[in-house]
Amino acid sequence: MPQADAAMIEWYASLDDVWDCDRALLDMEFAGTDYTPFVQFSKQKVEETHMMSVEHLVGYLDTWSSFRTWKENHPDVNPDTLQVLSARLQAALAAEGEGRTLLPVEFSFFAIFLRRPGDGRASK
Repeated sequence: MPQADAAMIEWYASLDDVWDCDRALLDMEFAGTDYTPFVQFSKQKVEETHMMSVEHLVGYLDTWSSFRTWKENHPDVNPDTLQVLSARLQAALAAEGEGRTLLPVEFSFFAIFLRRPGDGRASK
């Protein structure tokens, strides 16, 4: 859903000034990170799509510490960025056609596996 995707990307970007400075590392999945004295031997990624109502998604996003910090830093902004996002997501659903009530929401998880150099384990 291009309209919903664009709304989410813009909302996420609106939090740039409140993310912890290490957030960029996470968003890049720690690419280029030096784990000395360990070496990376595997990285596993899982991607899941869940169908969520706008209310459920907005409720989830409202728990993010970055949004809470943004809200503390911008107490006079009304509607806040999450309220704007909610309206945009509702509009995106309406544009998809009558009866559409759920959004596909993608979640990505990853794990990086490290080992001591020379421990003899095969790389994957």
